[in-house]
Order: sequence, then C-alpha cells, then structure tokens
Amino acid sequence: MSNYNYKQYGDELRFEFCPICNEVKTNPDFTVNIKTGEYYCHSSGKGGNIKDLDNFDFDLNNITPNEKSEKKKKTVNFDELMKSRASCHLGDDWLSYLKGRGISEKYLGQMCRLGRGNAMMIPITNGKHVVGIKYRTMDKHLTCESGTQSDYFLNWQHIKDESYLIIVEGEIDLLSSLEAGYLNTVSLPLGAKNTRCIDNQRDWIEKFSKIIIATDNDVAGKEAKQEIIKKLDSVKDKIYEINFGNFKDFNEILVAEGPEGLKIIIQYDLLSPVKSSLTDMLRW
Repeated sequence: MSNYNYKQYGDELRFEFCPICNEVKTNPDFTVNIKTGEYYCHSSGKGGNIKDLDNFDFDLNNITPNEKSEKKKKTVNFDELMKSRASCHLGDDWLSYLKGRGISEKYLGQMCRLGRGNAMMIPITNGKHVVGIKYRTMDKHLTCESGTQSDYFLNWQHIKDESYLIIVEGEIDLLSSLEAGYLNTVSLPLGAKNTRCIDNQRDWIEKFSKIIIATDNDVAGKEAKQEIIKKLDSVKDKIYEINFGNFKDFNEILVAEGPEGLKIIIQYDLLSPVKSSLTDMLRW
C-alpha cells in the first residue's frame, strides 16, 4: 500500500499509479471513490470497481473523508477559472505543434485557453455555465479539474443550425473537422469510453437531419461507435458512419490529405447511412 501515493479530495482519492495505464504519473488522473470503490481513469475513460482490478491491491477501509479537501473541492468555480484565463492563449510552441498536425489558429479562441503546466485548457459547458475543464498536453496527457462533468459534448454550444452533426472522439479531431469547414462538429468530452453526453443530450442530437459518427478507427473507437448507435436507435435512419480506410482518425486524414481530402471522405460517406442491423454496423 505504501507504493500507492495519492491526493485526497473528500470522498475521492487521486492516485499517481494508474492500473489501467499501468504507469505512474506525476499528474494523477486515476480516481477512486472511498465510499463506493468505483474508479475512473481520466486518460482512457475506463471505469469500474477496484475489487475487479487484479493489479490494484489497495484497502479503502481505513480511509475517511478529508473534510478540508472536500471543502476546497466545493469552492472550485469553473466559470471564474475560465474567466481568469480569458487572455491566456496558446503559445508559439503549441501553435507550431498544431500547425504540424494541419490545424491553424482559426478556431482555437472558441475552443481553448492555455492552462496550468502549459496544457490546453478546454471547457465543458451546459450552455450557460462551465461544468468542467479538461486539460491536454502536447504529449497527450489528459486530465481534468476535480468535479468535472462529462454530460455535455465539447463545442456543442457553438452550433447554430441542425442540418448535420459530426461526433468525434477528441479535441484534436474536433479541431481537424473545424479546419475542414465542418462547424457542426462535437467531441466526446472525456474519451471513447465515456458516452454519458449521448444520454444527456439525446433530445438535442435527435433534432439534426444527419448524424455522422466519426470516432477513431481502433478498438475503443469502434466500440464507442457501436454504443452511440445503440443509444440513438430511435433515429438510426439519420445516422451515417465514416469509412477511414487505413487512417485512424480525422487528424491523420487532415495531415495526409489536407482539408480537401477530409472533405471528400466525409461527403462520400454521407451517401451510405448506417444499416439498422448491428451485424452491418461496421464496414471494416
């Protein structure tokens, strides 16, 4: 147990060691609720109960709520935190990194600010207030503020019409889609395994004429796509999928083919709606 270094925030323990990623992290993002034993890995989006983890032998019985930490957690005001970073824009190192991935500065102002530790700071909002803040470093280390909600898509508040909706898996693919001119694009807030926003925003999603699912072309992304399609079964005739071919995601296409290449792939797949049978959902 002595190897499990953690920080405590009320009923939540945040560990340096993550048994899901199987590594020690300087910025802990593996959390466990001491009352329920439920865990969540903010990097992968995976959750469950620690009793089911073979490589995590930690006894919660002697841990009690830290009242001081709980009080501190409750005072976090996401709106004020974002306002305090209003003038903090991504620096030249970030701009160079994003340029190398085919992404310009055009939509960064509406998407993010520069946060602590030189991380990209991305708000999650319910339309009126910021309900969570996600952080991403250039080496793809993902964390979020304690108490962050995952009930809303990234960027949904900027969408003005209901002609189409594109759902991607992360903020880089979201920026890639915006770069290609598809402004009605949203991202799952905290990874492929967290699809709570689909449940919470189902009524909003169902208003769109076309719903295009573009989660990553890997195991986690395919599983997320299948889960989203199940949850949106009532509007399955509106759902379209992206055939990535040998590409993993929108950003790989953007880097290799440019904005026009990404447009061609999206426009082509709008001709092929998802079949209603689950056995026909995946074309690869």
